[in-house]
Amino acid sequence: MGKGWPRIFASRNCDAVYLTHLVMLLHMLRSRPRRAGFTLLELLTVLLVIGVLAGVVVLTHTGGSETRTLQAHAERFTLATELARQKAILANELWGIRVRGSSYDFLRRADDGAWNVIAESPFGYRDLGGEYEVRHRHLGSSPMRGRKSSSDALPDIVIYPSGGISPFELSLTSRINQTTRYVIGDGIQRVVISDMPYEPIELVRES
Repeated sequence: MGKGWPRIFASRNCDAVYLTHLVMLLHMLRSRPRRAGFTLLELLTVLLVIGVLAGVVVLTHTGGSETRTLQAHAERFTLATELARQKAILANELWGIRVRGSSYDFLRRADDGAWNVIAESPFGYRDLGGEYEVRHRHLGSSPMRGRKSSSDALPDIVIYPSGGISPFELSLTSRINQTTRYVIGDGIQRVVISDMPYEPIELVRES
């Protein structure tokens, strides 16, 4: 059997355990002395068990631990990007994201025009390692085209003080199972995660 089988069996065992706990809890609630309604603690306990059970079931059917890890990387990048947008708005600053190989980091433009690396969490340098490939493409013209600076010092994605962001697509691919997640920013709305690459919407002209 492959390496994924023990994890699958473990997940199924967890499902059985949580189901057993849920049945026991419901039986206990049914066998208690009759009184009007449920207490807040009882309702919260039931919701907690159901929530945990639902989470386990979702994780079991997402295609294995590697897919879950890839999804977590995509969510981390998305969250950091949205937080950077809020920082740029509040501080009236120009921020950026630089993508290199399997890594990315966040930059902030200083008053002298230089782009400085941000070390504070969650914007610090992050390398996903050799098991992953990170690729970036502009959905339009490059925001840094024509700038007189080393390409390594310039961001690939620019976040403006207005909250706008240069349209982009970031693909994160696992070299282990060849699964890809796409992080897409259209420039205005929130950054989203997709299983499919970005495709522009074609407008149908009336004849």
